[in-house]
Amino acid sequence: MKKPSIQLDFIHLCENSLIDMTGKLSLIGMFENFNFNSFPASFPKFTVVASVRFAVEGKKDYPARVVILYPDGTEFGKADFGLKSQGAGIAVLNANFINREFRMPGEYAVEIWIGDERVGRKPFTVTLVEHKKA
Repeated sequence: MKKPSIQLDFIHLCENSLIDMTGKLSLIGMFENFNFNSFPASFPKFTVVASVRFAVEGKKDYPARVVILYPDGTEFGKADFGLKSQGAGIAVLNANFINREFRMPGEYAVEIWIGDERVGRKPFTVTLVEHKKA
């Protein structure tokens, strides 16, 4: 079986991410879901971090995209990147989403695209949290 030339290692949602001078990745405030008291709702900032592994020979440029979808499949937001592969290795995508509006509760999804190929998808839940009156 032929090993795919591009594979996704992970997708994470977090408050922020940093890559230091040595290439070490740090994720701050990882989470899986969003909880709001009402809709529409906005969130000040969150980051989508994805790691993509290349198993290809030689140098190659790849268009890359992080896409977030509303539950109805329409686009919530996207970030475009240009990846330059120097051969086999790992690329980290950091996409910041600032003051984005969540229109409705439901299952949203993050998709990672390299060229015209979707290499990964991660669903996440946006929930309406109702507070009980005392």
